[in-house]
Amino acid sequence: MAARLDKETTKLHLHLYTEDVEFIDQTFCREGIRTVGRSNAIRLIVHAYVQQLKRKAHAKSVPFDDSITELIADA
Repeated sequence: MAARLDKETTKLHLHLYTEDVEFIDQTFCREGIRTVGRSNAIRLIVHAYVQQLKRKAHAKSVPFDDSITELIADA
């Protein structure tokens, strides 16, 4: 499977909450037929979460000045 992916992967053994896996299955399944593999779904969820964390870590703060105070006061 890893040979078909565009990036290097690492195989993990982990325990997930049953209710979470059931939710993922329900979300990515239609009439009991899995349309997206469970591994792929979990990989995409984790990847999206990591990308979000990276964006947060590299976010630049907005300098606070008088114009922001005016915008807040006008709201």
